[in-house]
This record gives sequence, structure tokens and C-alpha cells, in this order.
Amino acid sequence: MKGNIVRYNFLGLDTHDKEVFTLDYAIVLNEADEDNNIRILPFTNRFNKESMESFCIGKVNGFIEVRNEGFVSNDLYVRFDKMLTVKADELYPVYAQDTYGRLIYDESGNKILVKIDDLQAKRIDAKLALYEEGEEKCACNVITKADNDFDIDYENDAENPIFNLGFEELDKYKEYNFEDQKILVFFIKGDRYSLIMHRCEPKNIEYRNSKIKEYFAVRKIG
Repeated sequence: MKGNIVRYNFLGLDTHDKEVFTLDYAIVLNEADEDNNIRILPFTNRFNKESMESFCIGKVNGFIEVRNEGFVSNDLYVRFDKMLTVKADELYPVYAQDTYGRLIYDESGNKILVKIDDLQAKRIDAKLALYEEGEEKCACNVITKADNDFDIDYENDAENPIFNLGFEELDKYKEYNFEDQKILVFFIKGDRYSLIMHRCEPKNIEYRNSKIKEYFAVRKIG
């Protein structure tokens, strides 16, 4: 069942914010445990900036929604900040359709459950691990988690105080992608710091990260 798209009645929650009214579907993150509990990752088709809490997984094959313009396949944005643990029997299966709203069947005549592909699953697993461990990280570790096509502008950011605090324990942090920049906001001992990483030609990530760690270490000693 892991990776399946399901429907869930988010409006049935005892407590919810206004964003819950935009949610109808979720991705199953794990198989049900012995108590029939299962974790789900809600998503929406509304644009959300890529951040620690949300990112776009693109379209899911066979997942069709009914909109004013008809049956459409939209880019989907997962919401880690809306994750829930629910009972497996509270979930409803979602079956694959075409853009005319017709159900798609396999060679045996059975309806096909909608499921994310392997690449989408890997991206979600990687981002989820970062999201859940994020508040236990230091700034240096968070920065080295960035994709290998982002790097620090050492020359223009030389005076950034975050380089002297890179190994301090974080209270929390936020991450946003905007055009060709990754904006990292760190909260350390109640104060706020930020750093912008810039998109570049993909680099060997081990080399890039060793350079970042060395730079933080030198600044700390200095």
C-alpha cells in the first residue's frame, strides 16, 4: 500500500486550519502496523513555494481531478507539515483514469490503483528524512544537504555571521527555493540568520561539502 494515492476526510478532524479545506488526497507513507495505523502525506494542486514543508512532485500517472475545465492532471505539492497518522480503514482507494474521466483497467480487467513512481518515492523519502531531522542539525550540516547544483558565494558572503555559528545547535530552520537561489533561514539561540546558496554547474558533492565544512571550521577557529 505504500506509495498509493488515497482519499481521506480531512474535514472530519477535530482540529484543523483553513488549509485543510484544500485537502482531499494523500500519499501512503508506510504499511499499516499491528494496530492498523498508517501514515499519510497530504498534497494539493495549489502552488506552494518549495520549502522544508512542501515541494512539487509533478504529475502522478493516472491521477485525474475534476475541475471547471474538465478532467485534468495537475502538478502536485506534498505537505509535510500536514502529515497524519490515521486508521487504514479510514482511507479510500483512488483508481487510475484518463483525461476523459474513464477508468483504466489492466490486462485482466481490473481497475488500477494510482501510485507514485519510484523517482517520486525516492524524492519524498529524502525530503522527509531531512524534514524530520532538520531541527537536530547544525547550519553546516543543513547546507551540505543541498543538491549539488547549489553552492555558497564565499566572496560576497564572507562576512556572514552564520559561518562563525555553523556548528551551533539549531532551534529550527527553514528552506526556500526561489528561481536560481536556495534561501536558508536559521534560528540559533533565539536569533535569526540567513544564507543564500546560488545555483551553479553541478559539482562533485563530496568535494563541495568538504570545502564547506573546512570553511566553517576555519571561521570557527578564527
